[in-house]
Amino acid sequence: MAGLDETRLCELIRAGDQLWQRHRERCRGAFHGFVPSDARDVHDRLAALRARCATFVELGSGAGTNTVIADLLGYEAVGIEIEPWLCRAAEELAEQFGSGARFVQGSFLPRGFRIDDLLDPDFHVTYDDSAPAWDDLDHELADFDVVYAFPWPGEEALFDALIDEYGRPGQLLLTWHAESGFRERIVR
Repeated sequence: MAGLDETRLCELIRAGDQLWQRHRERCRGAFHGFVPSDARDVHDRLAALRARCATFVELGSGAGTNTVIADLLGYEAVGIEIEPWLCRAAEELAEQFGSGARFVQGSFLPRGFRIDDLLDPDFHVTYDDSAPAWDDLDHELADFDVVYAFPWPGEEALFDALIDEYGRPGQLLLTWHAESGFRERIVR
């Protein structure tokens, strides 16, 4: 499948970057738990996967750029974001670009999933006691063909455990790493 028109993709990325800047300003220098991945790389990878994948969920969707890209490429696309302001901003971004992407505010961790042994306890993570977003979705993690995330350093084990417990065989866990790019893992 062909990707998005270059002009439209650039406009979307620019609008997403502006939301990220607004979010940083809102946080006034405090840790804000959001760093965007490279949306152009995400676009290219999702365009290449589209022929064999129809559904997409982004765990920690931030400003929503990647989820909107997925929707505009033809995926049924859902973004889950714990930060209420970012979730609302992502909904506005989707509307601005005529996207039907859906955004749900809450934790992407399903009820009962334990992270205690999966993360360094001294590492600041963006998880809190927010209700799981899955409670408001008519889907479960296993319902999506592509599960996308941009893990913080040291979070890879968390996403592997999450997909092992709640995923399904044949599902793709696609993660983006700032220093090394994409990692694709097919669930067995």
